Amino acid sequence: MISGQGADLALKILAAPLSTKALNLRPPEGVVMVMIGYGDILGAQTPITWSDDYKIGVEKIDREHEELFNAYGKFIESINSNNAPSSITSTLEIFEDYILYHFSNEESLMLSIGYPDLFSHKLEHLDFRVSVTRFRTAITQGDDINHDFVKFFGHWLISHIMVMDKRISEFIKNSSTA
Repeated sequence: MISGQGADLALKILAAPLSTKALNLRPPEGVVMVMIGYGDILGAQTPITWSDDYKIGVEKIDREHEELFNAYGKFIESINSNNAPSSITSTLEIFEDYILYHFSNEESLMLSIGYPDLFSHKLEHLDFRVSVTRFRTAITQGDDINHDFVKFFGHWLISHIMVMDKRISEFIKNSSTA
C-alpha cells in the first residue's frame, strides 16, 4: 500500500492500453503508471472480468463494484457488436446511472464512518462522472467513439478501487482495532 506523500502521487494515474508501444512510455516524474492486463484485440474492447482481487472487504461496496463491472461490460459488448449509436448510448446511460448510485452509497458510507479523505474521494468521483457525461454527450451529438476514452473508464475503475476504495476498508479496519 502506498502511503504518505507518495499516496498523493499515486492518484495521478497514466492509464495506457497494454501494447508494445505503451510499454515504451515513461510517465512524468512522480506519476505512477498502472498497466492493466487487457487491451485491443483487432480493435475490439475487452470487458473487465470481476475478480475477488478487487474486493475491498466491505460487502455492500464489493457487490456494487461487481455490478459496475457488469454495466461496463454491457457497454463494451454494445460497442463491439457495432450497435446503433442509440443502443450504445443506452448502455452507457445504464453504466452512468449505476455510477451515480454507487458513488452516492460509497460517499454516504464514508460520511457515516467519519472517513478523513471524504472530500478528495468525492472529487475523484466527480471528475470521473464529468468524464463519462462528456463522453456520452459527444456520442449523442454524433461524434465517433473514442476507444481510448472507453479503455480509460475500465482502467479508472480498477485503479480507483485498488487505491482509493481500499483506503476506506483500511480505515474501517484500523478504526475497529483502535
